Amino acid sequence: MVGFLVALCFLSAYFAFNLSLFDSGKRIFTVILLFLIVFYDFIFIPIESYFTDTTYFIAKAWREYLVVFLSILLFFHIVITGKIYSKGFEIKLLIVIGIISIAGIISGIIHGYTFFSIVMSWRDYFLPILIAFLLYKVGIFKSLDITTLKITLLIFSVIIVVYGSYQYFYFDGDYTQLWSYEFIYRGKVEKFQQDPRFVQYTFIRDGNLRSSSVFVSPIEYGLFLVVPALFCFNKIISKSTFPIRVFYILFFVVLIIGIYTTQVRASFVALGIAIISCIAIRFIKKMNFALLIIFPLLLVGLTFFLIIYGFSAVEDTSALGRIVQYAKAPGLFEFAGMGLGVSVAESAFDSWYLSSMAVFGVFGLIYFYLTLSIFKYLYTLRIQSLSIRLPNDFVCLLYTVIGYFCAYIYIFAFHYSVASAQLLLLYILTFLMIAKLQVRLFEETNEA
Repeated sequence: MVGFLVALCFLSAYFAFNLSLFDSGKRIFTVILLFLIVFYDFIFIPIESYFTDTTYFIAKAWREYLVVFLSILLFFHIVITGKIYSKGFEIKLLIVIGIISIAGIISGIIHGYTFFSIVMSWRDYFLPILIAFLLYKVGIFKSLDITTLKITLLIFSVIIVVYGSYQYFYFDGDYTQLWSYEFIYRGKVEKFQQDPRFVQYTFIRDGNLRSSSVFVSPIEYGLFLVVPALFCFNKIISKSTFPIRVFYILFFVVLIIGIYTTQVRASFVALGIAIISCIAIRFIKKMNFALLIIFPLLLVGLTFFLIIYGFSAVEDTSALGRIVQYAKAPGLFEFAGMGLGVSVAESAFDSWYLSSMAVFGVFGLIYFYLTLSIFKYLYTLRIQSLSIRLPNDFVCLLYTVIGYFCAYIYIFAFHYSVASAQLLLLYILTFLMIAKLQVRLFEETNEA
């Protein structure tokens, strides 16, 4: 009964959250949205035992409620205006999502998965894209205040770095007391059938704690921090005043400390790739998109080479395990995939690429194309807007999104990432940039 009442309280809060969409600058909505993205695991995992399966789903399904609410808004907009105008980019995106969804669902049905498991699996792969797309399509992003987004992201980042640093520097050696331990233990031992002794590797590296702060995984925590760190870097090298640069240098140092406490190499690699990509497109303003994404792909190949040929800097149990997964993947591959609804234990590789191919088969290539086409469209708009004067914060955020995507081309090869907080944030920021650039280009065209 208590769990049901609490679930109703959450449901009421989500209703108020959705109503905040009607705020002119979307400031309240922005703060709550980032709060849910950042603190979701930290809020809901510790209280799971107080709920039944049904009430727990009701309490934590904020993404589903948001999609339903946005879909209703879009429906009424179409009914009232009588217009279903969509750009070619939008139509292509929806067609591709439809094709992949149908293929995944049919394959899931053939494999005998339940309707519920198929829906939940579909949610993991497509909900992050749909949330961002619907916010864009309904017009929410056009009026969303960038300053509120920037301030909220930086404040939340500092909060989680402080907590993560506390975890790291005051660690007493007993990782079983960490808030996420029980969740990780159940996932690895019960779902993935791993040896319980391997659980410690999630929390410990070379005798040091791998801090995860408010996230369940140090990898997700570290990769999330790359976003504000990259934004700070872009502010530092932009045309800002000296005091502002000093301010962002201090923020950058704090975020680097946070990334260090994760003890995750991939986070520093991602930040390095993103910084190099940002610098490249600042100097070569009309760099070809294909050339931009070749760089992280070449680094993927280089990483494999270093692991295979035993370079000590990258050769450890974790790295070798990923090589083993790639070696085994062809033998597990099915033409149409295992289908939506397959358990995470069967389809989750330490690679977004392999996991998507495991679920969708050859249609996984279309899923890659879907993600790539979204960012290619953003990059095209960025080139078209080079002659337009844009606010400094916006330009820095734009470079942050492009650089982070380049980093994720590399990260996708070595991290599962499906339904992760940082991937949802990436899609949201991407469609936000698309919406803002479309408005500016439209205004520029009319003025001309």
